[in-house]
Amino acid sequence: MTSNMNLNDEHPVKAYLLSHVTDALRRGGNIRVAEAVLNHGRPFIGVERPTGYRLRKIKKCFANAGYLAYNSLGLYVEGFVSPPGQPPLHHAWVT
Repeated sequence: MTSNMNLNDEHPVKAYLLSHVTDALRRGGNIRVAEAVLNHGRPFIGVERPTGYRLRKIKKCFANAGYLAYNSLGLYVEGFVSPPGQPPLHHAWVT
């Protein structure tokens, strides 16, 4: 994935996370990841899997990205992915 813009107030993931943090604070929920992304995050645009990288286990994004980063095959990134028409999901990848 590649970064291509700043996380501004109009970005849909930022709007979702601000709402999530407000709601979680009211309920006493965990907001550490959302706060970290709001404070330090930037948008990324997904790209096709590069040559030489095989499809890894489905629904194991954190372990998959961690394995690749540990083996110097990318830089670990954790944040939120925003599938079209769905709310953002906590996710990990390498860049």
